Amino acid sequence: MEPDDSEGQRLQRKAGELARLAEETWRSELGHAWALLTTFLIAIALWSSRSDVVGGLLVLAVPLHVYPILLQRLLRWRIQQLGGATP
Repeated sequence: MEPDDSEGQRLQRKAGELARLAEETWRSELGHAWALLTTFLIAIALWSSRSDVVGGLLVLAVPLHVYPILLQRLLRWRIQQLGGATP
């Protein structure tokens, strides 16, 4: 940090970083949501021919996609509590 930075400049920079982080969490959540949707579509397509595989796909979908989606939402809520903008 530069010694001539004012408090206002530092706060403005931190607010910008929080807004950028909020945007990144939104993009990450969206990526996991698309992957979850794709997993469900694959499970539906395989239902009649490979029903034994469908259960495994859906069990893996929770820790690989649902949990990260919820985690990103929680992180964005915490950023909002700190005063960062949310998308």
